[in-house]
Amino acid sequence: MTKKKKQQEGKGVPIWIVTFADLTTLLLVFFILLLSMSTINVKKSRMALMSLKRAFGVLQSGQSTKIGKKIVVPQPNMQPSRDTVRKNLSGLQSFVSMIGLSQMVTINESQRGIVVTIKNRLLYDSGSAKLKKEARPVLDKLAYIIKLMPEGSRVDVQGNTDNVPIKTSKYPSNWELSIARALSVVRYLIKYGSVSPTRLSAEGFGQYNPVATNETAEGREKNRRVDIVFVGIH
Repeated sequence: MTKKKKQQEGKGVPIWIVTFADLTTLLLVFFILLLSMSTINVKKSRMALMSLKRAFGVLQSGQSTKIGKKIVVPQPNMQPSRDTVRKNLSGLQSFVSMIGLSQMVTINESQRGIVVTIKNRLLYDSGSAKLKKEARPVLDKLAYIIKLMPEGSRVDVQGNTDNVPIKTSKYPSNWELSIARALSVVRYLIKYGSVSPTRLSAEGFGQYNPVATNETAEGREKNRRVDIVFVGIH
């Protein structure tokens, strides 16, 4: 065996590797001890996680994140969203008053939720389901509010007429006219208000859901309306 080959066989792991490995092990043990003795600031962790949630949408509805035995980010509460919707609906009433439409748009509460009633005179011409330009500012505001509603909630758009018969090639009766009017509002909210179709439904009641007598002109005008029901918002 040559001298050079013997020297190569005699070489082992460099001595500094042993020292480096010992140092790495000591550092690992040190940090494990620090972690085991540390306490987590739950308040700061909650703030950090909530910031991440708002920025990136990391946490989905219905989930929670725990640190130890404490819940850092609780399951989302639906109530603040409902309060936001109510506040904006109150703002809608102020808005329609400001633009001179307070007689055309009213807001009331029912057992099903908050009802925004729009008289047909603002929305359509007689015997038509085509939306008028004058209605667009109100519908735009409604679209904004609908998008603030809690996930899984919905809005029912209900068309209503008076009892004066209608019979055209397009609308054989008030049933068809009322549903066509509700659908025109729904289509507008989806197309121009970017409202998800899953939040909306359209219903037509014809003349069979009056809020006033059909014996007077004033009563018939009240019955010709579209009700936009924010279901579950009280």
